[in-house]
Amino acid sequence: MSQENVNLVRRALEEVFNNGNLSAVDQLFVKRVGEQVKKGVEERRSSFPDLKYKIEQIVDEGDKVAFRYTVSATHRGAFKGIAATNKKVSWEGSAVVALKDNKVTDIDVVEDRVSKFIQLGKLPQLKRRLPITGSLTGVWTASQHGFIVTLDLKQTAAKVTGTAAVSGVAGTFPVKGTVNGGAVALEGSVATAAFKFAGRFVSPNQVDGQLSGAIAGPATLRKV
Repeated sequence: MSQENVNLVRRALEEVFNNGNLSAVDQLFVKRVGEQVKKGVEERRSSFPDLKYKIEQIVDEGDKVAFRYTVSATHRGAFKGIAATNKKVSWEGSAVVALKDNKVTDIDVVEDRVSKFIQLGKLPQLKRRLPITGSLTGVWTASQHGFIVTLDLKQTAAKVTGTAAVSGVAGTFPVKGTVNGGAVALEGSVATAAFKFAGRFVSPNQVDGQLSGAIAGPATLRKV
Protein backbone atom coordinates (compact mmCIF):
# COMPACT_ATOMS: atom_id res chain seq x y z
CA MET A 1 0.00 0.00 0.00
CA SER A 2 1.25 3.49 -0.88
CA GLN A 3 1.04 5.01 2.57
CA GLU A 4 1.79 8.48 1.22
CA ASN A 5 -1.29 8.48 -1.02
CA VAL A 6 -3.46 6.96 1.68
CA ASN A 7 -2.32 9.53 4.22
CA LEU A 8 -3.07 12.35 1.79
CA VAL A 9 -6.62 11.10 1.26
CA ARG A 10 -7.16 10.72 5.01
CA ARG A 11 -5.83 14.24 5.58
CA ALA A 12 -8.09 15.70 2.88
CA LEU A 13 -11.14 14.01 4.37
CA GLU A 14 -10.34 15.13 7.90
CA GLU A 15 -9.17 18.69 7.29
CA VAL A 16 -11.45 19.72 4.45
CA PHE A 17 -14.63 17.68 4.78
CA ASN A 18 -14.77 17.08 8.54
CA ASN A 19 -13.25 20.33 9.79
CA GLY A 20 -14.33 22.60 6.93
CA ASN A 21 -10.81 23.97 6.47
CA LEU A 22 -11.09 25.33 2.94
CA SER A 23 -7.66 26.93 3.12
CA ALA A 24 -6.19 23.42 2.84
CA VAL A 25 -7.96 22.70 -0.46
CA ASP A 26 -5.31 24.34 -2.66
CA GLN A 27 -2.60 22.27 -0.97
CA LEU A 28 -4.40 18.96 -1.46
CA PHE A 29 -6.34 19.27 -4.74
CA VAL A 30 -5.56 20.50 -8.25
CA LYS A 31 -7.42 23.71 -9.10
CA ARG A 32 -10.22 22.16 -11.20
CA VAL A 33 -11.12 19.62 -8.53
CA GLY A 34 -10.49 22.02 -5.68
CA GLU A 35 -13.09 24.49 -6.92
CA GLN A 36 -15.71 21.75 -6.98
CA VAL A 37 -14.67 20.54 -3.53
CA LYS A 38 -14.93 24.03 -2.01
CA LYS A 39 -18.43 24.49 -3.39
CA GLY A 40 -19.55 21.04 -2.26
CA VAL A 41 -18.14 21.39 1.25
CA GLU A 42 -19.70 24.83 1.72
CA GLU A 43 -23.11 23.57 0.58
CA ARG A 44 -22.99 20.45 2.74
CA ARG A 45 -21.77 22.16 5.87
CA SER A 46 -24.43 24.86 5.56
CA SER A 47 -27.02 22.09 5.81
CA PHE A 48 -25.09 19.70 8.07
CA PRO A 49 -22.51 21.81 9.98
CA ASP A 50 -21.34 18.94 12.20
CA LEU A 51 -20.99 16.30 9.46
CA LYS A 52 -18.29 13.69 10.04
CA TYR A 53 -16.87 11.24 7.52
CA LYS A 54 -15.50 7.96 8.83
CA ILE A 55 -13.46 5.68 6.59
CA GLU A 56 -14.56 2.06 6.93
CA GLN A 57 -12.15 0.51 4.43
CA ILE A 58 -9.40 1.93 2.25
CA VAL A 59 -7.24 0.39 -0.48
CA ASP A 60 -4.87 1.72 -3.11
CA GLU A 61 -3.63 0.65 -6.52
CA GLY A 62 -1.00 2.60 -8.42
CA ASP A 63 -1.96 6.27 -8.38
CA LYS A 64 -5.51 5.66 -7.13
CA VAL A 65 -7.04 5.26 -3.68
CA ALA A 66 -10.53 3.86 -3.06
CA PHE A 67 -12.45 3.85 0.19
CA ARG A 68 -15.83 3.13 1.76
CA TYR A 69 -17.16 5.58 4.30
CA THR A 70 -20.07 6.48 6.53
CA VAL A 71 -21.27 10.00 7.28
CA SER A 72 -23.12 11.20 10.37
CA ALA A 73 -24.59 14.67 10.69
CA THR A 74 -27.36 16.84 12.11
CA HIS A 75 -29.74 18.61 9.73
CA ARG A 76 -29.47 22.21 10.93
CA GLY A 77 -29.83 24.13 7.66
CA ALA A 78 -31.98 24.01 4.52
CA PHE A 79 -31.20 21.02 2.29
CA LYS A 80 -32.68 20.57 -1.19
CA GLY A 81 -35.78 22.54 -0.25
CA ILE A 82 -36.17 20.89 3.17
CA ALA A 83 -36.04 23.31 6.10
CA ALA A 84 -33.85 22.40 9.07
CA THR A 85 -35.31 19.51 11.08
CA ASN A 86 -32.49 19.03 13.64
CA LYS A 87 -32.69 15.32 12.89
CA LYS A 88 -29.57 13.21 13.14
CA VAL A 89 -28.95 11.36 9.88
CA SER A 90 -26.32 9.02 8.50
CA TRP A 91 -25.53 7.57 5.10
CA GLU A 92 -22.93 5.52 3.30
CA GLY A 93 -20.78 6.10 0.25
CA SER A 94 -17.66 5.12 -1.61
CA ALA A 95 -15.08 7.04 -3.59
CA VAL A 96 -12.18 6.51 -5.97
CA VAL A 97 -9.51 9.20 -5.88
CA ALA A 98 -6.74 9.75 -8.44
CA LEU A 99 -3.53 11.44 -7.29
CA LYS A 100 -0.45 12.91 -8.91
CA ASP A 101 2.43 14.91 -7.43
CA ASN A 102 0.86 14.78 -3.95
CA LYS A 103 -2.45 16.27 -5.06
CA VAL A 104 -5.90 14.87 -5.80
CA THR A 105 -6.52 15.15 -9.55
CA ASP A 106 -9.93 13.50 -9.80
CA ILE A 107 -12.72 12.07 -7.62
CA ASP A 108 -15.54 9.67 -8.44
CA VAL A 109 -18.13 9.40 -5.65
CA VAL A 110 -21.22 7.21 -5.20
CA GLU A 111 -23.49 7.92 -2.23
CA ASP A 112 -26.81 6.62 -0.96
CA ARG A 113 -28.53 9.96 -1.54
CA VAL A 114 -32.02 8.52 -1.14
CA SER A 115 -31.25 7.46 2.44
CA LYS A 116 -30.78 11.09 3.48
CA PHE A 117 -34.18 12.07 2.13
CA ILE A 118 -35.93 9.12 3.77
CA GLN A 119 -34.43 10.00 7.16
CA LEU A 120 -35.54 13.60 6.71
CA GLY A 121 -39.06 12.46 5.83
CA LYS A 122 -39.19 13.60 2.23
CA LEU A 123 -38.65 11.81 -1.06
CA PRO A 124 -36.19 13.20 -3.63
CA GLN A 125 -37.01 13.99 -7.22
CA LEU A 126 -35.91 11.40 -9.71
CA LYS A 127 -32.62 12.33 -11.39
CA ARG A 128 -33.37 10.32 -14.50
CA ARG A 129 -36.67 9.22 -15.89
CA LEU A 130 -36.91 6.06 -17.90
CA PRO A 131 -37.98 6.79 -21.47
CA ILE A 132 -41.52 5.92 -22.50
CA THR A 133 -41.31 3.03 -24.92
CA GLY A 134 -43.61 0.81 -26.92
CA SER A 135 -43.73 -1.54 -29.85
CA LEU A 136 -44.28 -0.30 -33.38
CA THR A 137 -45.80 -3.62 -34.40
CA GLY A 138 -49.32 -2.92 -35.62
CA VAL A 139 -51.21 -0.36 -37.68
CA TRP A 140 -50.52 3.34 -37.18
CA THR A 141 -52.08 6.41 -38.76
CA ALA A 142 -51.04 10.01 -39.22
CA SER A 143 -52.56 13.06 -40.92
CA GLN A 144 -50.29 15.33 -42.92
CA HIS A 145 -51.25 18.16 -45.30
CA GLY A 146 -54.76 16.74 -45.71
CA PHE A 147 -53.55 13.19 -46.46
CA ILE A 148 -54.10 10.18 -44.21
CA VAL A 149 -51.04 7.98 -43.92
CA THR A 150 -51.50 4.40 -42.74
CA LEU A 151 -48.44 2.44 -41.62
CA ASP A 152 -48.52 -1.34 -41.20
CA LEU A 153 -45.37 -2.08 -39.21
CA LYS A 154 -43.55 -5.00 -37.64
CA GLN A 155 -40.86 -4.52 -35.03
CA THR A 156 -38.27 -7.23 -34.34
CA ALA A 157 -35.89 -6.19 -31.58
CA ALA A 158 -34.74 -2.70 -32.66
CA LYS A 159 -35.48 -3.21 -36.37
CA VAL A 160 -38.72 -2.05 -38.00
CA THR A 161 -40.11 -3.00 -41.41
CA GLY A 162 -43.48 -2.46 -43.04
CA THR A 163 -45.50 -0.57 -45.58
CA ALA A 164 -47.08 2.84 -45.95
CA ALA A 165 -50.32 3.69 -47.73
CA VAL A 166 -51.44 7.25 -48.46
CA SER A 167 -55.01 8.32 -49.15
CA GLY A 168 -55.46 9.22 -52.80
CA VAL A 169 -52.28 7.43 -53.88
CA ALA A 170 -52.50 3.94 -55.36
CA GLY A 171 -50.46 1.11 -53.87
CA THR A 172 -48.33 0.60 -50.77
CA PHE A 173 -44.72 1.58 -50.24
CA PRO A 174 -41.91 0.01 -48.16
CA VAL A 175 -40.90 1.57 -44.86
CA LYS A 176 -37.98 0.68 -42.61
CA GLY A 177 -36.52 2.04 -39.42
CA THR A 178 -35.34 1.50 -35.87
CA VAL A 179 -36.47 1.93 -32.28
CA ASN A 180 -33.83 2.86 -29.72
CA GLY A 181 -35.19 3.26 -26.22
CA GLY A 182 -38.08 5.64 -26.75
CA ALA A 183 -36.68 7.09 -29.98
CA VAL A 184 -38.21 6.15 -33.32
CA ALA A 185 -36.62 6.62 -36.75
CA LEU A 186 -38.45 5.68 -39.97
CA GLU A 187 -37.75 6.27 -43.65
CA GLY A 188 -39.32 5.39 -46.96
CA SER A 189 -40.83 6.91 -50.07
CA VAL A 190 -44.31 7.46 -51.42
CA ALA A 191 -44.20 7.17 -55.20
CA THR A 192 -41.00 9.15 -55.87
CA ALA A 193 -41.19 11.34 -52.76
CA ALA A 194 -38.68 10.21 -50.09
CA PHE A 195 -39.34 11.03 -46.45
CA LYS A 196 -37.85 10.52 -43.00
CA PHE A 197 -39.54 10.59 -39.62
CA ALA A 198 -37.82 11.06 -36.25
CA GLY A 199 -39.79 11.02 -33.04
CA ARG A 200 -40.30 9.63 -29.55
CA PHE A 201 -42.98 7.61 -27.81
CA VAL A 202 -45.11 9.86 -25.62
CA SER A 203 -47.28 6.87 -24.73
CA PRO A 204 -47.28 3.24 -25.87
CA ASN A 205 -49.87 4.22 -28.50
CA GLN A 206 -48.54 7.59 -29.68
CA VAL A 207 -45.29 8.80 -31.22
CA ASP A 208 -44.68 12.52 -31.69
CA GLY A 209 -42.02 13.68 -34.11
CA GLN A 210 -40.91 15.52 -37.19
CA LEU A 211 -41.08 14.66 -40.88
CA SER A 212 -38.35 15.73 -43.24
CA GLY A 213 -37.77 15.31 -46.97
CA ALA A 214 -40.44 15.74 -49.60
CA ILE A 215 -43.01 16.12 -46.82
CA ALA A 216 -41.86 18.18 -43.85
CA GLY A 217 -43.37 19.30 -40.58
CA PRO A 218 -44.50 17.99 -37.21
CA ALA A 219 -46.32 14.67 -37.26
CA THR A 220 -48.01 12.36 -34.77
CA LEU A 221 -48.37 8.61 -35.21
CA ARG A 222 -51.30 7.01 -33.43
CA LYS A 223 -51.82 3.28 -33.04
CA VAL A 224 -55.12 1.99 -34.38
